[in-house]
Amino acid sequence: MKHLQSFRSLALAGCVVMGLAFQSCSENDDNTDTRVEDFASFTVSDQTLSADNKLTIAQATFPEDGWIVIHPDNGSDAPDQSTNLNEPLLVSEAIATDIEVTLKDDVTIEDEQKLWVVLYKDDGTLGTFEYDGQSGLDMPYMNDDNQLLTASFIVNVDAEASGSFTAEDQDIEDNTLIVSSVTVDQNSWVVVHADNGEDGPVVPEIISEPVFLEAGTHNDVEVTLNNSANIKENDKLWIMLHADTGASAEYEFDGENGLDLPIEDAEGNIVTSSITALTVEAVASFEAADQVISQNTVVVSSASFNQDGWIVIHKDNGNGGPVVPEIVSEPTYVEAGTATDVEVQLDADYSFTDGETLWVMLHTDTGAEAVYEFDGNNGMDTPILDAEGNVVTSAVVISAASVTAADQAVTEGTVVIDEVVAAVDGWIVIHNEDGMGNITLPGIIGKAKVTAGVNTDVEIELDESVNITSGQKLFAMLHIEGENPDEYNFPGADIPEVFGFAVDNANVIVTEITVQ
Repeated sequence: MKHLQSFRSLALAGCVVMGLAFQSCSENDDNTDTRVEDFASFTVSDQTLSADNKLTIAQATFPEDGWIVIHPDNGSDAPDQSTNLNEPLLVSEAIATDIEVTLKDDVTIEDEQKLWVVLYKDDGTLGTFEYDGQSGLDMPYMNDDNQLLTASFIVNVDAEASGSFTAEDQDIEDNTLIVSSVTVDQNSWVVVHADNGEDGPVVPEIISEPVFLEAGTHNDVEVTLNNSANIKENDKLWIMLHADTGASAEYEFDGENGLDLPIEDAEGNIVTSSITALTVEAVASFEAADQVISQNTVVVSSASFNQDGWIVIHKDNGNGGPVVPEIVSEPTYVEAGTATDVEVQLDADYSFTDGETLWVMLHTDTGAEAVYEFDGNNGMDTPILDAEGNVVTSAVVISAASVTAADQAVTEGTVVIDEVVAAVDGWIVIHNEDGMGNITLPGIIGKAKVTAGVNTDVEIELDESVNITSGQKLFAMLHIEGENPDEYNFPGADIPEVFGFAVDNANVIVTEITVQ
């Protein structure tokens, strides 16, 4: 560590400088700078040049705004002030720490090269570096012996990383690829790239989780493939080694930033090789809870597939399992990756009941692409198994939305709905009767918004123009929310909520109220 400073014997209130020891306070009681005239110092250490071409000055102290410039050695153990290796860096703080100085793009630094730090004043046009050695502007700070305030430091440049690996064509199980052996001389990464169709890897995108390896030799390295890669039998996969040159243990390669670049061999070729996925085991999982359903649709909150596949619903067999191969839903095709809030439409030919147990199941798509073909015998689009060999399936209980309201007097033009259980946000609306106790459609005489879940004591203000009489009927009907959440739109997107596929509107969620 080297610490140089210009020096004057100074005794000021709150600031004492003696010899080369330095004590400073940057602000006084009224928060103004208390910089010492013509006092400057800096601290710099030998260091390694960062991957993004930066060096660090640990600390710099200026009496007023000034410049930090890094110069090369002139061959005589002094700085070559005619060459600036960085764009001069203006520092406004009285005391600045951990100052990053970026070298110019065209500057090449050799390993163990000596560089020099020089501090300059900013006393010409403020904010413009004007030192040229002749004009007298932005002159460097000098020490008490009228010598240039400067110090050298040694810069190390990381040697190019080297590495090698071996991997064989293999069956892909549990979405994991095995690299038999990896040897690297620096901390590095193992990643997998997709094939570009021209016998090479797709870069910079990767189709695996990057695996960090410390320098050394590693055997049977497991690399987890991304679900979204949609790897299929006989696909070609490219294994590649990358250096860890940016933030430690953080994979940062994007093809442009110069960080974590692919490792090259002695001939300058990227260390990469392809293997073939002989077979690919389907891996999938999902989450689905017991639920109030909307529009005869079961919602699977999350589903992850490593290959394109299907979500289907089976009937309960009465013995704690699904009826197979028959399904009671439309098969829902899901591409590889993770999907959320997947809607699975129940089959219009199936008569399901409130509180019924159904089984959500995941299937492969191994036959004709995007055509559901599982029949229990043909071997196509079979159920996906977990690591223990069990079918990936789970039971859910479906319930109908509901509206509960007691017969009541209409007070101050308001109807109170005791409870609305809704699957999704929507509207509870009031329909009048036709004079014979039958519902009048589609017109309404009042409405209120409801949210998904349980809504209690919902007050609905009726239209003032409507004459309500004792003994007549009112009908409270639940509608779902369509395109505009703040505007009731029916006929239109805000259609009535239903449960089942009964004809003559018998599946609509509605309840009758007799006015007292």
